[in-house]
Amino acid sequence: ASIISKTNQQDLKFVKNLNQKDTLGIELNFVSEDKNPKIPATFSVHLDSLSRNYSPDKISLYRFDQTLNAWILIPSQWRGNELKTTVTCSGIYAPFFTTDDNEPILEISVNGRPLIENMLVPHNPTLGILLQDVNGVNIKQSLQLKIDDNYIIKDGQLLDKSVTLPDSGSNVKNVQLVFTPELSPGKHELYLKTADVNGNIAQKTLTFTVAEGFDLIVYGNYPNPFKDQTIISYYIESNGEIDNLSVKIYATSGRLIRSKMLDLDPTVLDDNLLEPNYHELVWDGTDDDGNPVANGVYFAIIKGSYKGKTVKKILKMAKLK
Repeated sequence: ASIISKTNQQDLKFVKNLNQKDTLGIELNFVSEDKNPKIPATFSVHLDSLSRNYSPDKISLYRFDQTLNAWILIPSQWRGNELKTTVTCSGIYAPFFTTDDNEPILEISVNGRPLIENMLVPHNPTLGILLQDVNGVNIKQSLQLKIDDNYIIKDGQLLDKSVTLPDSGSNVKNVQLVFTPELSPGKHELYLKTADVNGNIAQKTLTFTVAEGFDLIVYGNYPNPFKDQTIISYYIESNGEIDNLSVKIYATSGRLIRSKMLDLDPTVLDDNLLEPNYHELVWDGTDDDGNPVANGVYFAIIKGSYKGKTVKKILKMAKLK
């Protein structure tokens, strides 16, 4: 049976049938008690029956996925004047024209910060995955995510119950996943791969390190240079609340200009700067007497102690008008 089809995938254009006024999809139904028939069917579209507005090499067959609410490319090929594919399940099929060759955008974050190569991360980080594509991401068949040799998601199948895949009401153009793995000390490798609905593949591999015991991870300050104030961000990696933390700011001459503890970010409620977590401290550009410091370069020495171990990090900052 023929049915009128719609799409909001901007780089997909229906290829019209010359004998019809409207753009049509074809609904195919297998008359079988088995939802996955053992004998597949061949579905073909004749070039002579299609609009000649599009080049045949840019025409492919698609199946409408109701759970993703999107048209998904299916393997097909031209044989003479016929575009053929093998069909193994009921559904709505249609020919589309597309020139999309842009791969999806992949972003990986750890505790709210971009994960970069050789980054030091805690043993139980909160990892965020963002997949973006203007036409949609094919998460059901293509998504793969693993740490070292352990798959979390393989070929769209969820293997770790701590991760929740988007449901049918989600926006497949912006897919977000969050999970918190327990990682052993040492180096690890994260691998992420997916494809968009048009078959364009994107993949990313990043290596990171989980430190043993106590560590103080300073991400930096932003903005830098700054005019009025800057935020120093850091992460405490430990098995419990550390013993102490200090931040002292020096001029390039070595003169101590600020020993008074900086304020925590007021937008974060119930934050404790000694707890093992991500934190932000605000420096308003003043010295211990509350006077604005002159423009120039300054160094922040951030020092933390836990169970007899002391970690010191140095951060370079610049104040400009």
